[in-house]
Amino acid sequence: MTLPPDDPRCRADAPFAGAEEGIPLIFRWFPLADLDRTVLYPTFLRQALRDLPLVPTHVVHTDTKAVAPSPAAGG
Repeated sequence: MTLPPDDPRCRADAPFAGAEEGIPLIFRWFPLADLDRTVLYPTFLRQALRDLPLVPTHVVHTDTKAVAPSPAAGG
């Protein structure tokens, strides 16, 4: 997939709109260094995005309750 350079989805400094199953969503890029302070689900992505595998990996993960970002990380 190639997007034109002026496409809003290419801008790391601004949120952009999208939809999933007819539900409007707002998307935003975050620096990897900020993930510990970011509300992100599924929660395993906070670490997994920093350590991407070289090959496709099957992941089974269940968030059993709302998990806030780590207070130690300043969030």
